[in-house]
Amino acid sequence: MNKTEAVHHTKRANNRLKPVSDTCIRIINYPDWKEAKKHLMRCFARLDRELGPDDTEGPALRKALDDFYNTFVSDYENLTEDHALNVYKAVRIVQSQRWRRLEAKYGPVRHYFDGFGQIKPQYKKHKQDQNQVEPPRGCLILVLLIIGFIVWWLVF
Repeated sequence: MNKTEAVHHTKRANNRLKPVSDTCIRIINYPDWKEAKKHLMRCFARLDRELGPDDTEGPALRKALDDFYNTFVSDYENLTEDHALNVYKAVRIVQSQRWRRLEAKYGPVRHYFDGFGQIKPQYKKHKQDQNQVEPPRGCLILVLLIIGFIVWWLVF
């Protein structure tokens, strides 16, 4: 895997972790959310899929989510923003740890991103189909009109 592919892979992996903290924050902000428990179960499944052996802070993230879930289920009145903030911080630590590992292996990666955290266009993967040039639609219509005119001229 080259550096550009590694940056893309890490960015996608970090984006897949983001819904874990978003779900906890949404539960705090919308206490009447009926599907909260189902989404928390999905968060646990997401952690099982996404956290690898390289993520040394993964157990801390799982513990923060466990604490949030246990408080949510057993003592909802005492569920505070601090519980959601702990999950958010743990997610951010795992994400930053991944970037540090990538920089340790390949060197700095800041130049891959614009001011909004998106990968710059020159580093985006381009489809190989873009190498094939299609004729403009106007030319195709003109050719069809000429052929139609010739056929009409010969028939009538």
